[in-house]
Amino acid sequence: MRSGPCYRPIGVFIFSTAIQFQKKKSNMEYLLKAFKTIPTKPIIGNNVFDLARNDFTEFGSRALIVTGKSSAKRCGAYDELVAVLDSLSITHSLFDRVEPNPTVESVRACVAEHTEPDFIVAIGGGSPIDAAKAIAIAFKGNLETGLTGIIAPGQMVPLVAVPTTAGTGTEATPYSVLTFHSLHNKVTIPERVFPTLSLMDPRFFMTQPAHVTVSTVLDAFTHNLEGYMGARATPVSDEFALRGIALFGATMGELNACWTHEPSPATRAKWMEASTLGGLTISIAATSLPHGMGYALTYNNGVPHGVANIATTIPYLRLCQTLPALAPRVAQVLELVGCSSLEEFDAKIKAICRELLQITLSAEQIEAYSEMVSQMKGKLASHPGPTCVEDFRVCYKHASNQ
Repeated sequence: MRSGPCYRPIGVFIFSTAIQFQKKKSNMEYLLKAFKTIPTKPIIGNNVFDLARNDFTEFGSRALIVTGKSSAKRCGAYDELVAVLDSLSITHSLFDRVEPNPTVESVRACVAEHTEPDFIVAIGGGSPIDAAKAIAIAFKGNLETGLTGIIAPGQMVPLVAVPTTAGTGTEATPYSVLTFHSLHNKVTIPERVFPTLSLMDPRFFMTQPAHVTVSTVLDAFTHNLEGYMGARATPVSDEFALRGIALFGATMGELNACWTHEPSPATRAKWMEASTLGGLTISIAATSLPHGMGYALTYNNGVPHGVANIATTIPYLRLCQTLPALAPRVAQVLELVGCSSLEEFDAKIKAICRELLQITLSAEQIEAYSEMVSQMKGKLASHPGPTCVEDFRVCYKHASNQ
């Protein structure tokens, strides 16, 4: 029997029953078409900076490059970008101190240290690009002002997103998640900042270590999954999500093997597509309970973001199975990942994650985290059924193998 107060999202939500799953289109054709659902221009291909030369010159003559400490240089993207900017006589400065799970303090530091550029180029995974979204509006005085909704072009510095990990899909979302130490948690800022231009080059995904690959691919999967299960799902987001889930299911073997063998370029390209589809999915349908539960695991226990999400996904799917509208969707997900039961899927996830899923939580942490999630109105509203604090306790106990 469930204990504690229950939470039921407000509103009536209608799910699509007929999905036109377009399998015939090539990856590039499909993504280019999918981007028409958001106000971001995509360019996809090898040597992507050369393909964007005209866009750079239209933005202006002064660029700010935002990166983490090393990944942008390790994958070659930084040097390629600088070469193109130099050839166009575009001056550039560098802010390379974005940490994993970027803090609002880093955003403020960047703005304080640099004059407002004509455009920003963010290279990396979700952390540099999420930070750059906040930086883009901070230069215009629009961060932490209570401004909500989608930011208009004049309210931000033009932003070019260059993903190097196949996970967050932030190149196709309006979301920026920052760490606020004052709140002891990660928070999605209220401003909705779509990149002006997203540049996707499969070559930049080839240098990720195994633990990063596993966590980011799982992050992309949870985006597609949560969007598909969520209260805001639409026929369009369903199509994106199902295609992304199918790509994950088709490459689970390669993901498990990445600890000992470098994935092929074709596999990396599939993960890139799944990641961007996940971003497009949550741009419409948003994330749901696993993301809400994962934030505390990342902030307090240092669990990588994608692993933190997947740690509670199996009990979350059991919760979804109790809803008549979602039970068929859980069955479809299991079919797409090649599993006959949630237990089989759980075993495969644990095999893929290996030691990454060795999470230890005290009874006090489980209680505190569960109570915290029970106050996340946005995440609760994204789930189309009632939830109780006990549901979150069950999820966190599963995450810590209790």
